[in-house]
Amino acid sequence: MDTAQRGKWKKKYLVLFLLFSVTGCAAAQVGGLVEGQRNQSLSCRSDEFKALKGHCCNKCLPGYRKEADCEGPKMRTTCSPCPDGHYMDEINHSKNCRPCRVCRHDYFEKLQSPCTEKQNAVCDCNDGYKRIYIDEYTSECQKCLISPSLSPDSFRKEDESPPSKIGVATHQSTQLPDCVPQEIRLSPFIYYLLDLIPASRFKELVRKLGVSEREIERAERDNHTFKEGQFQMLKVWGESGDGVVWGRLSQRLFSEIVSTLLDMGLSSTVDAIEEKYGYAGMCAGTRTF
Repeated sequence: MDTAQRGKWKKKYLVLFLLFSVTGCAAAQVGGLVEGQRNQSLSCRSDEFKALKGHCCNKCLPGYRKEADCEGPKMRTTCSPCPDGHYMDEINHSKNCRPCRVCRHDYFEKLQSPCTEKQNAVCDCNDGYKRIYIDEYTSECQKCLISPSLSPDSFRKEDESPPSKIGVATHQSTQLPDCVPQEIRLSPFIYYLLDLIPASRFKELVRKLGVSEREIERAERDNHTFKEGQFQMLKVWGESGDGVVWGRLSQRLFSEIVSTLLDMGLSSTVDAIEEKYGYAGMCAGTRTF
């Protein structure tokens, strides 16, 4: 075979090699696309989840959390028990368990059932208190109101369902002061104020009402939202001294906050309070023009 023929065969082999190489790459790419599409369309059962690699893995049982995905189909997910102070009440593939609820003794709560790895703690109100719902998500334990017609051991029951409208309690008493024709429940009154008072002037108000800097900082630290912190600050004021009797605001503190709002120039807030609670002229000597 002469030199010219050998050159022609080398060119033929090179062309065939390149052809097979291109064909192989294309086949691999097509195979990869098909596999990717298959993984995307893969549907896992309700007790499974789709791993990052695209296959289905079993979820962890209640009381456990996920440590690592399963390595492949028909292999098990690595799960570990919830640590102390945490729980998980459903099958899951979360890396973290949920923190247990802590009953607030300073809010008149007591532990009804402890937290386990499979269920959260349940809190109840202390004896002589009952849970009152402020709105759909907020509740508190309030001291039961003793009816004048009943013995001290009997308590008047109130509606425990979340209120559709925050308003004035309708309980009647012939011993209420002349300038307070109706009782005002403290918690709804506070929430009503929070919608009226400008946020930029709120701390000025609570400081004028005598709430200490320590209580202000504590309320901001212990509550998750700004509104919850504001509520706690006013609650500290409302429960000072003889401020609250069975969850109702006293005449003295009602007069104090009205006077403070007027001193701050927030007369429109006082007008709104007067309109809502029906105090035509407020208590004697409170409002000046």
